[in-house]
Amino acid sequence: MFIPKIISGKRVDLVLVELLDNVNKTQDEPIIYNICLHNENTIIGYCDLRFGYSENNYYYGNIGFSVTEKYRGNGYACEAVNLSKIIFKQNNMNKIIIVNGLDNYASKRVCEKVGARLLKICEVPKYLCDVEDENERLKNVWELKI
Repeated sequence: MFIPKIISGKRVDLVLVELLDNVNKTQDEPIIYNICLHNENTIIGYCDLRFGYSENNYYYGNIGFSVTEKYRGNGYACEAVNLSKIIFKQNNMNKIIIVNGLDNYASKRVCEKVGARLLKICEVPKYLCDVEDENERLKNVWELKI
């Protein structure tokens, strides 16, 4: 598995947080990267990456991302998602599944800006989800070609 310690971009870098027991890590377990301002130690968010196309990854996505409130609105999440494509491609993936809640407008906007295509709105199966509220189980499923 190709897991670089740092992927540098123009305005942000993805910096590997830690990789515990790489040998036994399954494709559903995330690998965590901090999103840092380029060439700085300032952490402004994170990305978690999951490899492969399992059922779990379909409903929860190959990537999750968050930028702290102070740094939102600057396109940093878009750049982080685009940087992650390098890692996914090196791990023989040709698309990334991104999943977000129906009311997560910021995440939906990131998907649109990076060129992802909305595949469908689906309900996460009960056996994969511990959320009781049916509305919370509804998710947008996006596909981003690499």
